[in-house]
Amino acid sequence: MAINYELVQGGEQDVFQLLWMRLGLDSPSAHQMCEDYAQEASQVADRCKELNKKLERLNQATCHLINIQ
Repeated sequence: MAINYELVQGGEQDVFQLLWMRLGLDSPSAHQMCEDYAQEASQVADRCKELNKKLERLNQATCHLINIQ
């Protein structure tokens, strides 16, 4: 149990604190930084919009074909 605490759980706390400080999550601008980290790339967002439009056109075409038959 002591080995588990020292090597696994104990290290976990140190790593968490290190990441917290190095990422600047204890700073006044932390909220904005987290939003920036979570935001998807503009290329990904554009591609997603493009694919959603294509899906909508395909769904409309499918509905049209089903109504014809």
